[in-house]
Amino acid sequence: MDTGIPEYFFVNLSKLLNLRLRHTCCNQRTMSGSTTFLQVNVPRQELIMKLADIIVKDAICPQLKAATREEAISELVKALADAGAVTKNSVDDVIKSVLQREKQATTGIGKGIALPHAKVLTVKRPIAAIGCATGGLDFSSLDSKPVYAVILMLSSPDKPDEHLQAMETIFKHVQRDMFRKFLYQAKTKQDVIDLMEEADEMV
Repeated sequence: MDTGIPEYFFVNLSKLLNLRLRHTCCNQRTMSGSTTFLQVNVPRQELIMKLADIIVKDAICPQLKAATREEAISELVKALADAGAVTKNSVDDVIKSVLQREKQATTGIGKGIALPHAKVLTVKRPIAAIGCATGGLDFSSLDSKPVYAVILMLSSPDKPDEHLQAMETIFKHVQRDMFRKFLYQAKTKQDVIDLMEEADEMV
């Protein structure tokens, strides 16, 4: 099924999932006759993360003022700071980290979505801000189309598993056509919050 998301994104996500699975598994062998089975125990709570656990509600910007990728990233980081999710004195460094990550490869994954992110020392858990741009932004997306929704995520470099879980959760929702449609149509902060809550209920 064509999700509109570049194939390499799935491949990289799959590799990361396998790495985390090997990291969290308990290799416990049991015997049944002459056959050896590998019993994999992965705590269920590790695999569950909801949008409400990640998105900072006071950092939702239903109408971004930004006209460029750099301005959008700056506006969303400042929204996180205004919400108390990052410290005011770390804003410039956080913006620099996100932009540096953006130089490595675009986070515009296509279908109007961009997922800029960075690992920074000033946060203890994954947090994210959402911004909607009705006029579209140039993120040098892989499909060469404008971005209408930006989800900027920050996480701790000391907790790579949590970073991956948060990215999985966000990606799972943005690849759904209906989620993207209603996100693009959101006019108020409450519209986005309602969408998040409905999406989380489907998990």
